[in-house]
Amino acid sequence: MEECSDEKPIKLECTKKVVFSTDYNDVENLIKKVYGHDYEIMPMEEVGSSQYAATYTQNVSKMQLSDHEVEEVNGLRNGKPHMFSLNAILSDMCNMGYIEPGEYIIDVNW
Repeated sequence: MEECSDEKPIKLECTKKVVFSTDYNDVENLIKKVYGHDYEIMPMEEVGSSQYAATYTQNVSKMQLSDHEVEEVNGLRNGKPHMFSLNAILSDMCNMGYIEPGEYIIDVNW
């Protein structure tokens, strides 16, 4: 029989992070309210799977948008959204205080 030790167990080095889980419809509805135009996540981000369900992960933080990202957000504001601009849109909404920084797991089911 082994003796018990007073030593502390080995600890895993890790970092806590904020994770938000949401439905794509809720994200699309917020985008419509903020920008006044639709941004359909599934076709614009080419999200999907053979099982008709997927999750889409985006890391969002407050940050200065690049010129390209500003162009993407302005495209949405003008009713002409660009493909693959969800990250820029979420970062812009974070900068404006509509959403918090963190990792967003967006459930895409249809």
